[in-house]
Amino acid sequence: LPQANFLTNTTVTNITLNTVNPVTGQWTAQQIVGAVEDGLNDVSGFEFNAATGLIVMATIVTDAAGKVLGYNFYNVEPRTAVATLINRYRNSTDTYVGWFDALSTDGNTVYRLGYEDVVDQQIFGLGVTTINGTSVSSVWHADLPMVAGHNLYASINVYGDGFLSLAPSDRTGDYSIVKWQLGGTASVVAKFSNAYDVPIFGPLAEYINVEQNFYAALVVHLAVPGMLDRWVLLTVDLTTNKSQELFLSPMMLAKVTSVAGLGFA
Repeated sequence: LPQANFLTNTTVTNITLNTVNPVTGQWTAQQIVGAVEDGLNDVSGFEFNAATGLIVMATIVTDAAGKVLGYNFYNVEPRTAVATLINRYRNSTDTYVGWFDALSTDGNTVYRLGYEDVVDQQIFGLGVTTINGTSVSSVWHADLPMVAGHNLYASINVYGDGFLSLAPSDRTGDYSIVKWQLGGTASVVAKFSNAYDVPIFGPLAEYINVEQNFYAALVVHLAVPGMLDRWVLLTVDLTTNKSQELFLSPMMLAKVTSVAGLGFA
């Protein structure tokens, strides 16, 4: 977890890389070295690239008045916390490219799912930004393939030459797992009868293994009374599309506990 340290009194904010050993629980904090160009003041997005073993990280670049000018993209070596600049982006076609949600398997492209106009929530789609090359280029795609009976995608995961997304039913709000491609089609991989978004705050948690034959997600199972809404684990065998809904033990209440700090190991 790369996180800016706003307690420092310097004009350039330091970033700390926090790592946790899932076996021992040991927590290590290291200052990231090399990511201090252009008045760095925050981390806007990061994803681990299993193919390279590096973290791709974006940082916000501002002027002296705090106006966002663009983003810098770095590779971060998680063992040494050394950052290497990949490229710089200065705002043009998409002023939110640094707030990316997913990373291509080769580490060359980042994806931002949501609204092109973030402030007014207009033009839902996918921003595709190439960060490796002579310059950063970004294209907005507003014509995403959808599945009938479902609302807008709530998440995005790179899967083969396309994506896997959670999509809520437009009738009940239950989540389905949908497979789709830019410029192609969309189809339902698995449906769930009691799988919902977070009731109060925070994200969902998702995972696809390196072999891309297994998917998992932590979502909310609604209960009566609502104070007993709980987190459940969804799993999908992507070779057979067989799915399961597994209750966590001990129970984690969705209105009490956020999964913002939880991941899959």
